[in-house]
Amino acid sequence: MKKTWIALCFGLLLLCAARPAHAQKSSYTFGVFWNAGARLNTSYSMMSKDIAKAFSLSQGIQLSNLFYSDLEKFYEDIAMRKLDFIYANTEDDFLMGIMYGYKPFATFSLFGKVKASHCLYALNDSGIDTTAALAGKKLVTYPHQTSYSELRKLLNAPPEKHFASVATSTDAYAMVDALTSGAADAIFIVETNIDFFEQVNPGPIKKIKQIACAEPLHFMPMMAAPEVSAEMLDRFEDFYKNMYKDETLKKYLPFLKQVDLKVFRVSDQDYEPFFTLYEDALAQKWDKDHEAWIASSKSLE
Repeated sequence: MKKTWIALCFGLLLLCAARPAHAQKSSYTFGVFWNAGARLNTSYSMMSKDIAKAFSLSQGIQLSNLFYSDLEKFYEDIAMRKLDFIYANTEDDFLMGIMYGYKPFATFSLFGKVKASHCLYALNDSGIDTTAALAGKKLVTYPHQTSYSELRKLLNAPPEKHFASVATSTDAYAMVDALTSGAADAIFIVETNIDFFEQVNPGPIKKIKQIACAEPLHFMPMMAAPEVSAEMLDRFEDFYKNMYKDETLKKYLPFLKQVDLKVFRVSDQDYEPFFTLYEDALAQKWDKDHEAWIASSKSLE
């Protein structure tokens, strides 16, 4: 079923690429679903709404921001094509957008990294220096299939057989807390989360070390409905290029500089490594193993 879905996704990408340009509208809606734990969700919700307001003022086009907490409602509005733009931070949400004709148009870099890796971390004094030394240990990671597939490739073994237990979380704070408190022996987390904590809360991060990393991938993209005009996408590019100079966003300037946030255009081709990873996992039936693991694993939340 999932393999058929992926094939449909690729077909829709090609179909959308062939569609002609559309006329400019006077107002647009940007739907956002961000799932990174309560602390980061609140901060991102506020900033994304302010960015939408700044875009409206600078471009003379009304952009409304809808921040979703209900995933089913978000998917429903995607399926009904009620949203001109969408952004969500997991691969399932990305694939849902592709399935209904949305196309990647921009993503971002953080801390000078245009791509980021999922990496294994352990405590400095744990005696763990290799993936082999993690055998029989307790791990915390994300519940997503991409994370599972990257970890499985890195270990060259099913994670559920390599570790004594694997818990899940979408909250980077909770994952680091689990490691530093001893509730977990290791975490498998996107490296830019650690970069961020080194800036805002370096104490716990000084206690941990990096063991191994998967191949880096682009961050999940902002996506546009095929009806959105090329001119509108160009306006977004212009806005993000000048975001650091926008007076209405100056309260965020210290943070933006701290994390070195940059936004740049992307296309379907930039996400081919992601699709390859996903298709390879499906071909080897890792999706079934992932589903069974999720059903049996516990959540930190």
